[in-house]
Amino acid sequence: MKISPIFASKFNYMNTILLLHSITRYLVLIALFGVIIQSLVGVVQSKPYGKLENKSGVWLIIFTHTQFILGLILYFISPIVVPFSRAAMKDSVARY
Repeated sequence: MKISPIFASKFNYMNTILLLHSITRYLVLIALFGVIIQSLVGVVQSKPYGKLENKSGVWLIIFTHTQFILGLILYFISPIVVPFSRAAMKDSVARY
């Protein structure tokens, strides 16, 4: 059985994006725990909010948005999920 080059290319992109999505998950968790620990230490020690806390919050937002965008891309190129297609509307299981 031979796979068409278009499907093979899309499958390769999907695996790459899936890998990046999985790696970004851990970056989000590490950044989230770092921000939470910085916040708790700042509250306990009554330290003002500084440049380091601002930068770590920005990195958390960057990782979170990257994770979200990669997830959306995966959703729309996935061969399993066929959103907004006529075939999905005709199939009662896919519609609900």
